[in-house]
Amino acid sequence: MRGVRVREEVGVKTSESKGRELRIQRVIGAAWLLIACGGATSTSTSSPVVSRSDAPVERVARDEPARRLDDEEAARTLTQAMQVHVRARELAERCEDDGDEACTQARQLFAVAADTWRVLVEGRPDDAAGEWSFMLAQAMFWARRYEAAGDAAERYVALGEPEWRLQAARILLASREGALDGAGVRERTAPPRPQGDPPTVRELDVPTPIEQLVTARARFAEVMAERGDEDGIGRSLTLTNALMRYHYGQWERAQVALRAVFEGGCAGEAAWAGAATAWTALRDIALAQGRHDAVRALGDEASACDFGTEAPVCGPESEDPRCVARADRAAWHLLGARRFLQRADHARSADERRQWRVRAAETFLAALEVEGELDARGRLIALEEASSAFRAAGEAERAAAVDHRIVREIQPDRLDDADRSFALATLGLALHRELDAELAQLPPAGAATPTTRDAIAALAVRRARVVELARRLLAPELEHPELGQAREQARSALPEVLSALGRHAEASRAFSELAEATSDPAQRREAELRAVLALAGACGRALRPLQDFIAAQRGQEGADDAVVRALWQVVECQRPGTSAHVAALEEVARAGEAAHRLGPVAARRAAEATFLLVDRDMAGLARLRVRVPGGENIEAMNEALRAQLVGPIEQVSELVARFARVERYRIPRWSAAARYRSGLAFEALDRVTREATWDPPADLQSQRRTLSAGAFAQIRAIVEARAAEILATRAGLFRCDAARHYRGAIEIAGSTAADEEETRAARERLGSLEVPARCPPSR
Repeated sequence: MRGVRVREEVGVKTSESKGRELRIQRVIGAAWLLIACGGATSTSTSSPVVSRSDAPVERVARDEPARRLDDEEAARTLTQAMQVHVRARELAERCEDDGDEACTQARQLFAVAADTWRVLVEGRPDDAAGEWSFMLAQAMFWARRYEAAGDAAERYVALGEPEWRLQAARILLASREGALDGAGVRERTAPPRPQGDPPTVRELDVPTPIEQLVTARARFAEVMAERGDEDGIGRSLTLTNALMRYHYGQWERAQVALRAVFEGGCAGEAAWAGAATAWTALRDIALAQGRHDAVRALGDEASACDFGTEAPVCGPESEDPRCVARADRAAWHLLGARRFLQRADHARSADERRQWRVRAAETFLAALEVEGELDARGRLIALEEASSAFRAAGEAERAAAVDHRIVREIQPDRLDDADRSFALATLGLALHRELDAELAQLPPAGAATPTTRDAIAALAVRRARVVELARRLLAPELEHPELGQAREQARSALPEVLSALGRHAEASRAFSELAEATSDPAQRREAELRAVLALAGACGRALRPLQDFIAAQRGQEGADDAVVRALWQVVECQRPGTSAHVAALEEVARAGEAAHRLGPVAARRAAEATFLLVDRDMAGLARLRVRVPGGENIEAMNEALRAQLVGPIEQVSELVARFARVERYRIPRWSAAARYRSGLAFEALDRVTREATWDPPADLQSQRRTLSAGAFAQIRAIVEARAAEILATRAGLFRCDAARHYRGAIEIAGSTAADEEETRAARERLGSLEVPARCPPSR
């Protein structure tokens, strides 16, 4: 049919000849239609190229009013419309870019063709064949006159002619979409919110372009259904329309359409994912209306569907109806328990609140016993809610039992990723609560340890349980933001308990991990020190790290306490009595003297080191001796004795002053011990004075030659008695000083309920002393 055109005959034609010509032209036009449509059943521009016509193009005015065409005019108009249409398609097939010349010319020619087809259709309405309407629709569409194209396509589809029905339906749909874009209207993507009780939703007005698009979708779906809809395009459009009704609040109409889509695509050969979308919308409508029975019924229906896919891996974010329905079933059983919690919130008395909360907790636990109804996530929720309700009701033991059940039963590694994350968070919180409870039962640091075998064993079991809980909390998979506090507590408690259990190597590693995890300088320093101190049982390994720590921290702000404690551990690693041991004690004492502030442990170590260094010199007092030289007479003995006691008194005074420096640390035990040792020092002076030897005075020696033996013996006895009196008086003063220090030791111990060995010895010494009735005031 290439190059076929209507030729005009010369001369005037009769009406019969004109009618015959129009009929011939219509037959020829059918052939041209095949060419104009590319010889295919598609509106695509990819059809074969046809030969261009040499017929002149005569543009028809677009706004020319419709008038009746006679047969000759109709035939000529049809020929012109066909020629222009074919030429436009030829150009369209060469069109590569929307802005190139071929595209522009194609649109212009399609516009001319559209105007020409319109004149033909409107000029011969009685004879307008379906093909003319189709060609008009096609030309209007390519000319981007979308509203007119849609109207023409809709007229053709309504004719029911099968030949170009599908192509016309496509043009109708595409035209309505183009008109919607041109109108700047957008479809709603969410439904309006229900209002009132019971909840109802107000239907919204649907804009005309959207309503026309809905009709076009329905038409296309209808045509596709006639052809079998093998690709499922029609049912997808049906679903899209149903969702549009849902988004505009037309829920009754939407539910009918959604129900049909769901039931048609639930299972079997026709199963598809769109049925799941329809189910979700039906469920959302039921939820919004508060129809929980309908939600439950939909869940039962979904359990029999496969939606054309394999069984899903369900998690909190899963939208598969089978997963949602499973969660709904769990929620249905948990709903009753939550209602009890709501009643507890509105209860008038504390006792009534407690009763409702206990009932809620028991109901949560009862839901766990309904076999097959609660999945892993539902069980997690039920256990967590039960624990929380029991705690709120003050049922600590029952809450702890549920927490233990969570810790024992929940195995996150057996769950899918989404449920696993939730399970880990729930498990972590339960572990935290158990850890809190176990730590509360441990004796405080520094408390006396049990002595009976059973008590010691029970404490070891409890500490081992703390270690287990802490390590589970510190597992990498529990590194969740909401578990930050729990993990910090576990990290802090673990090394302390390991140390108490004697597992020093593990404790050292735990302290090192604690140091790495903290950003606070003081906490890091303390943890680093404890990591080294934990190795104290193996001084060969600990000594070098201790020295490194001391070197790094000495002189640092706030490090005095840690340095003194580290230095003391160096003391512990030296053999007592060696020069290294003494040197280490001196390091501790100097660091304590220079420190600005010490904690109780470091102060105790500094006090002990200072005490031990002073106490080393106490042994020298045992070697003290005094010999009083003879004077002119016995009364000169007082001055001679005073002169001989200067050295011993200075030696004792220095010791007492050094012992007094121990008391600056305010550690009762060592302050009392220092006072006790000071008392012993004064008792040494007492002994030295009482045991002093003396030479007879000169006047006694001179009388030996002038007096008889009897008279001399009598005078000698008088002199010796006086000498003893002088020594005893002086010694009594030293006993007064000793008693004063013993009393000080007892008072210090009494104020702190301490009963150390030195304190008991001070009481014994004070009781054995013959203290003068009158002692001078404290010097």
